[in-house]
Amino acid sequence: MAHIKLDIRALIKNGEMSSDKAGRLIALDNYEPEGVLSAADDRALQQTATDKNTLNHYITGSNLLNRIEPVMATMMTEMNRDVNFLSFLFSSVAYRAVVIDAPKRPTTVSADRYKVITQEKAELRKQRNYTLMLLYRAIVENLVKNRHQEHAALIAELVKEKEEGEKKKAGFHYGISLIENAGEIYSGWFGWEDGKFTLADFAEDLPKVHSIVMQELRALHVANQITADPDKIDLKEFKNTVVTGEQLAGIDNALLKEWFNTPEGYDNGLDEGLTIAERYQEYAIIQNPMPSMMKDGYYQQDVIERIEDQRYVFATDIDNDLLDLRRSATAVYSAVYTNLLMACILVPMRLKTGRLLGLERSEVFKERSETMFNIDSLVNHYRSIRHLYDFEDLMWSRFVEAPKYLQFFQKALQPFDLEGLQSDEWVKQAAELSDKMTIENIQGTHEQLLLLLDKVRKYYEEKNSE
Repeated sequence: MAHIKLDIRALIKNGEMSSDKAGRLIALDNYEPEGVLSAADDRALQQTATDKNTLNHYITGSNLLNRIEPVMATMMTEMNRDVNFLSFLFSSVAYRAVVIDAPKRPTTVSADRYKVITQEKAELRKQRNYTLMLLYRAIVENLVKNRHQEHAALIAELVKEKEEGEKKKAGFHYGISLIENAGEIYSGWFGWEDGKFTLADFAEDLPKVHSIVMQELRALHVANQITADPDKIDLKEFKNTVVTGEQLAGIDNALLKEWFNTPEGYDNGLDEGLTIAERYQEYAIIQNPMPSMMKDGYYQQDVIERIEDQRYVFATDIDNDLLDLRRSATAVYSAVYTNLLMACILVPMRLKTGRLLGLERSEVFKERSETMFNIDSLVNHYRSIRHLYDFEDLMWSRFVEAPKYLQFFQKALQPFDLEGLQSDEWVKQAAELSDKMTIENIQGTHEQLLLLLDKVRKYYEEKNSE
């Protein structure tokens, strides 16, 4: 800022320069990066001030402000950096969910290659372990899907129960609807624990269906097709009892055979878990392909298509990766929260100090208030990031790990509540001190506020390290 356009000597000569006014001018000169007074004007003001204590208060206040602002600037820079880092973490999670959830581009193959792929996938599944719960489900679902004639009377009874039940109490499941919606109702039905009820509840709800399943399981055990004896295993342990893929593949069950021989794999019904299901692939069979366009039974994509396909390549240790992301998100969020709380103490303190020193008309002071030390702007930036990466959308995703992501990021997903921060006891205590600050007690008040700030910092350092 250029030197102020005041005739300092004339003001002094005419008796228009009080100690307060001189102090404000010297404080402004001390605060502005390039100064506003000439050396001669500064000396004249200091010599003219009759109340040296008042003059010293202004000089002390401006010195305190010059020491505080760099600390605040560092704090605000750290918060902006950390909020941007949270944005990176949020985008990583959103990208992960979208990429894993997105259907891969179908691979075009010849009919002969498709048969080979089908056999290869079936062999891989034979080498994996599954559960007695999955076999139980396969028998139940196969019963209603492929064995209508064999169990016509039971199917008709289940359909009737559904229709009559819905007339009595809409929104609840009855009869065959319990099977159609079993994944939502019974825990472990699809390999995860979403359901409220257990397999024992299923047996109680549908005793005739359960009886048929148990008869078939016993027959399979007697025939040595499965090693697990269903009568010796508690129903709640069915989801933890191993049945090998080799055993399942040898069972005469149309639905199991369909699951084993479906190359696409994502929805093949075998509950293979994300680490396997994420690598599923859809296939398109090309009839009478030109030999020049094929290699080993695969249609050769052009370069652009191959590059685009790389977007869907994803392989990682998801649990460990999630753990790292959770640690990062939690630590960063805690750091932002602590700095934001301290900023809620420092910003009002700075504004009150500036007003006492007469700096509210300073363009530098106003610009820094609107940009560098603007808490509302930072909070709004964070809010916009949360809005951009709306994790609630993931809950509707086909991506089965979406709820786990939300759980891991629960703390970092919380909005910053400025009103809540401003009602914090430390912030209220600091606000009371700032309100009582005068030019005469400016140094003592600053010392009290900085001691309070140190308590806040130490408290959250210990809390965040736990």
